[in-house]
Amino acid sequence: MLTNPEYKAHFIQNQQNIYNYSTAYYSNPNNQKRAKANYTIPVVVHLIVPPGTAIGQLNNLTDVQVEAGLDLLNQSFANQGAFRSATGVDVGIQFCLAKRDPNGKPTNGITRTESILVAEPTCFPGTNQNSDAAIKQLVNWDCKQYINIWLVTNLFNGNFGCSLAGFAYFPGAPCSVDGIMQEAAFWTSVGGTTVTSHEMGHFFSLNHTFNGGCSNTNCLLDGDQVCDTPPDNSASFAPCNTNSCSTDIPDLQDDNTNYMDYSSCSPVHFTAGQQVRMVAALETSRKSLISSKGCIPLGNWDIAAVQISSTGYLCGDSLCLTLKIKNEGLNTINSAVINYQIDGGSIQALNWLGNLSPNKTFDVIIPCIPIQNGNHNVQISIGNPNGNQDFYLSNNMLTATFQTFTKLELEKVSSTGSHCISDGTILVNTKGGTLPYSYNISNHAFSQTDPFFQLLVYGLYGITVTDANGCQDTVSVIVEDSCFSTAPKKFISNGDALYQGNGCYRLTEAKTDQVGSVWYEDKTNLNQSFDIYFDINLGCIDKGGADGIAFLFQPISTSIGVRGGGLGYQGVTPSLAVEFDTWQNPNYNDPGFDHIAIIKNGNVNHLSADNLAGPLGIFPNFGNAEDCKFHNVLIRWNAPSRTLNVYVDCNLRLSYTGDIVKNIFNNDPNVYFGFTSATGGSVNVHQVCFNYVTSVNQLKDQAICKGEAIQIAVPSEFSKYNWSPNYGINHTDVFNPIFSPDTTTTYFVELIDNCGFKYLDTMTVFVKEIELDYSLSYVDSCSSSSIIILHIKSDSTTIGNEYSIDGRQYSTNTFYEFEAGSSITLYTKYGNCILPTELVLEPNQHILSDSLLWLSSLNCKDSGRVVITGIKGIPPFEYKLNNGLFQSSGIFDGLLPGNYTITTRDVTGCESVRNVEIFDFINTITLVQDSADLEITCCSPNTFVTVTASGSIPFYYYKMDQGSLQASGEFSNLTPGIHKLTSQDEFGCVSAELSIEVFDRTEVKSDTTYIEICEGDFVDVGPNRYMNTGIYKDVFSNLYCCDSIHFTHLKVNPQYTIANPVILCPHDSIIVGLNVYIKPGIYVDTLQSYTQCDSIIISDIQQSDSYYFAIDTSICEGDPLVFNGQIINQSIIYEDTLQTKYGCDSIINLKVNVFKKDTLLNDQKICDGNFIEVGSSRYTKSGRYIDLISNRHLCDSLIITQLEVYPVYEKRYSYSICEGSFIQVGNHIFDKAGIFKDTLKSISNCDSIISNSVTILPRSHVDLDIDLCYGESFEINGHSYIDEGTYMDTLTNVNQCDSIVMTRIGVHDSALISYDFTICPGESIQVGLANYSSTGVFQQKFSSIWGCDSILVTHVLVESDAYCDSLNCGTYIPNVFSPNRDQINDLFKSYTDVAQITDLFIYSRWGNLIYSDHRPDPSWDGTSHGKDVNPGVFYYIFKGVCKNGKPLSKSGDVTLIR
Repeated sequence: MLTNPEYKAHFIQNQQNIYNYSTAYYSNPNNQKRAKANYTIPVVVHLIVPPGTAIGQLNNLTDVQVEAGLDLLNQSFANQGAFRSATGVDVGIQFCLAKRDPNGKPTNGITRTESILVAEPTCFPGTNQNSDAAIKQLVNWDCKQYINIWLVTNLFNGNFGCSLAGFAYFPGAPCSVDGIMQEAAFWTSVGGTTVTSHEMGHFFSLNHTFNGGCSNTNCLLDGDQVCDTPPDNSASFAPCNTNSCSTDIPDLQDDNTNYMDYSSCSPVHFTAGQQVRMVAALETSRKSLISSKGCIPLGNWDIAAVQISSTGYLCGDSLCLTLKIKNEGLNTINSAVINYQIDGGSIQALNWLGNLSPNKTFDVIIPCIPIQNGNHNVQISIGNPNGNQDFYLSNNMLTATFQTFTKLELEKVSSTGSHCISDGTILVNTKGGTLPYSYNISNHAFSQTDPFFQLLVYGLYGITVTDANGCQDTVSVIVEDSCFSTAPKKFISNGDALYQGNGCYRLTEAKTDQVGSVWYEDKTNLNQSFDIYFDINLGCIDKGGADGIAFLFQPISTSIGVRGGGLGYQGVTPSLAVEFDTWQNPNYNDPGFDHIAIIKNGNVNHLSADNLAGPLGIFPNFGNAEDCKFHNVLIRWNAPSRTLNVYVDCNLRLSYTGDIVKNIFNNDPNVYFGFTSATGGSVNVHQVCFNYVTSVNQLKDQAICKGEAIQIAVPSEFSKYNWSPNYGINHTDVFNPIFSPDTTTTYFVELIDNCGFKYLDTMTVFVKEIELDYSLSYVDSCSSSSIIILHIKSDSTTIGNEYSIDGRQYSTNTFYEFEAGSSITLYTKYGNCILPTELVLEPNQHILSDSLLWLSSLNCKDSGRVVITGIKGIPPFEYKLNNGLFQSSGIFDGLLPGNYTITTRDVTGCESVRNVEIFDFINTITLVQDSADLEITCCSPNTFVTVTASGSIPFYYYKMDQGSLQASGEFSNLTPGIHKLTSQDEFGCVSAELSIEVFDRTEVKSDTTYIEICEGDFVDVGPNRYMNTGIYKDVFSNLYCCDSIHFTHLKVNPQYTIANPVILCPHDSIIVGLNVYIKPGIYVDTLQSYTQCDSIIISDIQQSDSYYFAIDTSICEGDPLVFNGQIINQSIIYEDTLQTKYGCDSIINLKVNVFKKDTLLNDQKICDGNFIEVGSSRYTKSGRYIDLISNRHLCDSLIITQLEVYPVYEKRYSYSICEGSFIQVGNHIFDKAGIFKDTLKSISNCDSIISNSVTILPRSHVDLDIDLCYGESFEINGHSYIDEGTYMDTLTNVNQCDSIVMTRIGVHDSALISYDFTICPGESIQVGLANYSSTGVFQQKFSSIWGCDSILVTHVLVESDAYCDSLNCGTYIPNVFSPNRDQINDLFKSYTDVAQITDLFIYSRWGNLIYSDHRPDPSWDGTSHGKDVNPGVFYYIFKGVCKNGKPLSKSGDVTLIR
């Protein structure tokens, strides 16, 4: 069992408990004088017997035998009766057969179970020890309330063979096997009881006396762990008085008469040290047996108080109790009186009424009592069941102590909603109770000491706080679902632009000279494909409305926007604009309808080279765009093909292909996108609502804890959503589902917009099971108040983990310092998975101390001795005496009288110091006789003498004559003659001799008688009557109680009973004695044997008849029949007379018929593939076959078969037809590909198969896209096309089948493209093949992408130095921000792509510096010295370096709102 980890752990703990008990016992001198323990433990004896074994047979002992065996066990533990030993002690533990079973019903403590597991009474197979668990499963009572003893047939195992007598389990074994199993043969005798006592010793944690050999450094830890049993290294059943070890002082002989040895020496005994160890085991590891009621019989009226518990909360101003009562009597109880008292106050009475059946329990509610916080003593008693005297008063009263605590109150402080990313938070606050607090939130498996919870999905949460006393309170908090739209709020407004909510902006009012712009604050990468969705409203004023909205890419700034008819983007370079223009400006060559165009570098002239595409009507019908409606716009950028497509209301309106990254943005792919609008003399309200950017909002992988959830959202403006798989997701058709997979899962989402475009995205939700592996160490391991260092261990599984001690600020730091005694929560975070681990950092519990195991002063033989051992601390330990050197042993011998200092040191260097004193003394030992019986008589054959030593210091040892020393002063079984006794103390001092004389008063006589009788007779000798053959001994007492022995040799002659079965044939008879019998029947005759005893003959006569049999049989010709030795081969009638087995006549009449064999001819014809069967044979080929089968008389018939096989024919034909046509073959028409078969009949009536294979040749389909310049034509198949449109022509392909050609023709005009460039002095610009460095207008002629002529007009303006500086130092600084931690406008910072900002200073209105940031791209989060500042106006200074190297300083005021 010690290989079982759980049992091993219990065993080790029990050993430690017993050691602690023993050291405490021996360290208190008063314990040597205390009264012995007096415990009675209930025992149940399980008789496991072979099936069919009667009571009193084999191991199925009678109740009397079981009771007698238990009496012997009690005598052995009490050192009484046949087990009395001068060296033994009364253990103080007795045993009773259980009076009530585990269900509270009466019992005699004996069970009987039949089982094949013990089917053989003798060894091999007998009872196999390996069946231990299986046997105990048959019947087993609660091991915490009873000692289970299983009595079986002969035991054996692999180690002891058939010598195994029994075995037991040490404390700590599971109840399924705990107890004793032994052979029943050892239960009923004095010698056998040594086995029971031996196993009961193991049950109470005694080891064998030879355990550990001669090891004896610490007698409580070494050997058998008992101090008064000498170390023993002898073999089993060694000679008595063996001395196998010399490691004890004084050197004593082995204790070969101990119950825990394997020995035949006697009388056996337990020692005082073994008594202490057994009581220690009972009072610690087996303590529940002490309170068992198994020995208490049942009475008619017995009500018990079982348990006092608190009904509810112990954290308030009242104490509410529940009393569990039980009916342990035989009658139903309907009433009882309960008295209860708190803190010694007045006694309150409660009359209980109910209906409580025997062995049932009931919970009685005691009225709540107002109290103050603190400890309270409660006493409750119950009695007067149904007005009667209670049978057993000891179970009527209970006392208990309850501690009540200050009420705990939990309240919500704040909560924030979940914004599509599971970012909900909850903050609570606790009042009252006792620190530390521990918090737990529903749907999370872990607790924490911090009241802040984060990364929550929306929903209702229950938060529970528990204080140091276990008091609790709960509050419910709702985390709102704030995930209604994913439209980003990351736009920066400029000019007259105004945010209207829900991602919508008004760019201009219906006022003159308005300009407004909004810019997405993050740049977009043009090397990646993306879609930008938005809705525009161009106003409600048609003829007088102006000017429109422009969508723009530009890399410069987020503060651009210019006034006038240029839609707010005119002059912005480099840039690429898609303009939605509702006003005709002749000077810009605008068409006369609301139009759309793609233009670069802020040049709004459509005839310039900067006009890349358009202008075309905003709508295909050139309709009015100022219709007061919002229209959907899709800007689709395909990075690989460098194509920009513009859709309006799902219609493709413009397309441009060109390397805009290289040609416009000087190889910088990172640009801002935004919207601009302006009014001049004419006005309109221009609005834009941004929906999403597919590349910006791409899904990212997430991580959650196992069993938790996360909300993930895609853009909310799509019309349809389809998530897959549907595992671990609450909705598959919404933009913001909640994911809660059990294992890591990759999800796919298909998004369909209003135009039917589909988008695919994917992300993985990693399900983490975070494990925190850490170590604790003390800065000073010798102090209980040391600082504790916590080290988080790292390996490949912790990559990506972050840690925090407040649940808010996380880092990768893995070392933390805390004060000993702290209660903390260590948070481990991976993605959205947070594991809080509560830790109580206990003060150092391993502070070194020592235990003084032995201290002896000078005596008459030896010098002083000290034995000490280290406890707690970290072993191994070292020891030194005074200023000597450290040594590994804690034993110091040869000490003279005086004071000594002993230092104990552990492996960490911690030390413990103890001062001891060695005394000088020599005392004389006095030996006196206490009691004695020194005459050997037949009345009292057991002589004894008891002597007591005094005058020195215990322990004392005693010796008689030349015998060995023993711990007891009692000597028994003394031989006649003079004996001399001495005593010796622990230090070797010896007393003077004490002489005694023993006299023999015994004498014995005997005689013999020989007698013969018949079976059934008897003979009386004294009070005894004998009926069986044998030698009988009768003993009569003489004057001295000595025996007068009479031997009776009795021979019993048997009576015989003989069974005589007889069978008579008709007219026969039988003679028995003088009687003649001729009829069937049972007859009894009594005769005399040669010993003159009766012999009984029982004749069972039966009548046998004669028989006649007629047999009619048949044989085949040539197959003879042998009957009664004759060979018969022809038809005949034969008759014969035989004898039956009883010798009576039997007549047989035989008739034989002979049948002939047949020969048949069989001619057959079949088609190839068919077969014929003849008997069990099958034939498929032409030939001649012979088969032999049985005819109807079962005689052989010869079948001769002549088989002819005709062939089957097959022909194949192949055909090819064009797709959509058919072919007729015979009466069949085929229009599909395949193999078709017809089956006909040949002249031989066999199948003829025609196979037709048909192949379908496909038609061809070709799509052509043709671009023509205006005036050009395209010819195909004799047709000439000059107009835009789609045309179909039918040709013939290589298979001579139709080939359909679809031609889509686009007609393109010549283009006039205009570019505007602004450069600084000394710079130049490359346009086409020309390089320009001066102000002017320049023209070049090119071919367009369709090969049509294009005029490129370049406007170059050389600007001033001041303007160029603005380009190098351009910075946008907002004037308001709201740091409320909603991830929208939370930081105040500058925005620039041309300058480097290095410093930020924030001042209060009174000029005090409250914040500074010197990191790259500095920002302010609205705090000062870690705390939020109140809303207000603050002064800022940004400092940095311009793109051209000049210093930059920007200042102003910013408004903080919350």
